[in-house]
Amino acid sequence: MNLRKILTLIVLAMGLAIAPPFRAQDKPFTQQEILDMVKAGLGNDQGAQMVLKRGIDFEPTAKFIKRLKSEGAKDPFLKSLRANEPFTQDEVSHMVKAGLGDDSGAATITQRGLNFTPNEYYLDSLKQAGAKDSFIKAVRDKTAVNQVQVVADLASDTSTPDVSDIVTDRGVSFTVRDEYLQEVRNAGGGDELIAALKSAKLKPPSTVSTTATSDKPKPGKIKSILKKAGSVHPPSAPKAPSAPSAPSAPSAPSAPSAPSAPSAPSVSAPSAPSLPSAPSPPSAPSLPSAGGAKPPKGETPAAESDSTQATLDIVAFHVAQGAQFKIKGQYPDAEKEFHEGLSLDPSNADVYLALAATEGRQNKWDDDVTAARQALKLNPNSEKAHLMLGMALGGKGDWDGEENEDREVLKINPKSDAAHAYLGVALGGKKDWTGEITEEREALKINPDSDFARANLGIALMNKGDWDGAIAEYHKALEENPKSDLIHDSLADALMHKGDLDGAVSEYKQALRLNPSSEASHSGLAAALGAKQDWDGAMAEDREVLRLNPNNDRVHTNLGDALRNNGNWNDAAAEYRGALQLNPNNDSAHAGLGIVLVVLGNLDAAIAEKREALRLSPNNAAFHASLGDALEQKGDRAGALQEYRTAATLDPKNSNYQQNCERLMLQPNP
Repeated sequence: MNLRKILTLIVLAMGLAIAPPFRAQDKPFTQQEILDMVKAGLGNDQGAQMVLKRGIDFEPTAKFIKRLKSEGAKDPFLKSLRANEPFTQDEVSHMVKAGLGDDSGAATITQRGLNFTPNEYYLDSLKQAGAKDSFIKAVRDKTAVNQVQVVADLASDTSTPDVSDIVTDRGVSFTVRDEYLQEVRNAGGGDELIAALKSAKLKPPSTVSTTATSDKPKPGKIKSILKKAGSVHPPSAPKAPSAPSAPSAPSAPSAPSAPSAPSAPSVSAPSAPSLPSAPSPPSAPSLPSAGGAKPPKGETPAAESDSTQATLDIVAFHVAQGAQFKIKGQYPDAEKEFHEGLSLDPSNADVYLALAATEGRQNKWDDDVTAARQALKLNPNSEKAHLMLGMALGGKGDWDGEENEDREVLKINPKSDAAHAYLGVALGGKKDWTGEITEEREALKINPDSDFARANLGIALMNKGDWDGAIAEYHKALEENPKSDLIHDSLADALMHKGDLDGAVSEYKQALRLNPSSEASHSGLAAALGAKQDWDGAMAEDREVLRLNPNNDRVHTNLGDALRNNGNWNDAAAEYRGALQLNPNNDSAHAGLGIVLVVLGNLDAAIAEKREALRLSPNNAAFHASLGDALEQKGDRAGALQEYRTAATLDPKNSNYQQNCERLMLQPNP
């Protein structure tokens, strides 16, 4: 199978004992410094005062707050991280008018957040008033999520915990009703997400003042805004470069499987109940496209009208249905639902990403690329769209294309652990295992809890021959995400290589409990059972793969091998021939058929099959030895000796090849 795959407190104590220069003391705390403070016992009132005095240079996500709490941080310390209230719409507008719609203003928006939901009209008014792209992006990234985004994120393989964090951090722009919560459950949302939605802050939609781009801010208002902004200074004051914002990274969707590299693990979606037979939702007016027609000058557009909300409800219904179909593996039905949603809202980038994820699950890479590109066209700064386009390109074997997309994300957000992790996948696709190890470790520096990066690191270590290191990383990854079938599958691969067949069988079975439709796990389990001489079990697993995918020529070959080892010669020959009908260039099928034909007494046909296998794979030592055996039985001693010698040269560690050479050389000439 293909392989793709503690001095901290001492240092902290030294840092606290030696006072840094004055300027360093004035700098806002970094995320790592806050974590180190808590670990050093300063997650208390004293630490809270330090945070209030200096501030922080990052956005404390719900996940980070949870981690600090688990490390012992007290409530006063945690509250100090969110000391400043989110900006109101009026305050954001006045910031721009005061000349603070720049990088420093963007950093403060990122840190404090918003208490309203900006729409495209409002964002356009900020741009017309002079806000820079970085400021617009910061405002957009703090926008409350709507009902479509939540289910679309689930449908595009963002995990329940990550969607929960997004909802908690950004709030929602709609009223959460019981029927919507059921849709979320059907789409794969777990209890954590349901709880987050129930407690999420409802943020009212923005409106655009008729004087949004013309009024001069009142001096007193500017002073109030600057005071509340904290670290933001008037334009005339020199500003230190602000740290790039680090928005919540998208969960790692399923990485593409391709012939030249192993697939990367992902969070598997929980199983969903049977689809209810629901009546078709009524039609609704189309949503205005992002960045599309603007309201006439001097007029105020309707802010999230009732008809718009009705449309969003119906789009969310279709997307949730599609997500549920996707969980059940009913991909054509899922695609149909996503297209229904897009017919109502053709400018919804999130739904295009859900569609792209569904195409990727079917290895329909061209369609995957098309959907991801459309999402990126609608939202050029979407990190997730770049990452998913990269995955689709990787599925096509375009590893350079995937690398380029991942590097684009790092330009947008240098602190994206997901971008580093997927960049590692792209480098691994090009067999640059050292490069992949570097990127995965960089991802883990940013997010030590990333099971995706850790599992990818295990794959790279496997390919470098460090099996023990790989197994250790897989175990750590499973501590973070015990429900990932792909991590269990990768651990099984490593255990099998180490000769722990019982452990491998156990992990493959666990992977299949989580994802019964995994062809890779069924195939791996078949190989492990075959290695234990359980040919009946191996045949059952191979047949299950063929039930899922009848056109898998490699599995037809594997089933032929199991049948051959079980003495079912004619059935084995039929499977090998079936594999060759699907793929005439399957070298293993030619070689296996040759072995069976020798047993069935057809030496000429057997030799022809074995020569064809060697034409396809001329450096395969086992194929040379197998041809030597057939030639020896045919009476061609010289030809057999030549093949045995070639096999011994290609694989000098195999004593059988050398012994065959010596045996023939000792025989007298006929």
